[in-house]
Amino acid sequence: MKKLSLGIIALLSTSLFSLGIVAQEGGFIGPTKDNVTTVKMALEAEDNAQVTLTGYITSALGDEKYHFKDSSGEMTVDIDDDDWNGLKVTPDTKVIIQGEVDIDGPNAKIDVNTITAQ
Repeated sequence: MKKLSLGIIALLSTSLFSLGIVAQEGGFIGPTKDNVTTVKMALEAEDNAQVTLTGYITSALGDEKYHFKDSSGEMTVDIDDDDWNGLKVTPDTKVIIQGEVDIDGPNAKIDVNTITAQ
């Protein structure tokens, strides 16, 4: 009976994960080998370079795009609505954003994966 119960639990767990009902979250959050940590560095980085920037969102530009600044410069960041995770910030809130550089023609922006208040 015990083996049957364990088998049923294993089967249900596998089914729930495969259906996406039980979410797996986690992973490393911290410096990357690229070590892009300022707007100036991000503007000079290659497409898809990983970044971790600390600064301020100063205004909303529409269509999930925002103006971001740190002590080295300013640029556009793209933060999907679901990436905010309920976080509310003002232009005075220091934030940490992690994501990657997205170069589209002459313009570079950051596609943000995570944002946290500092």
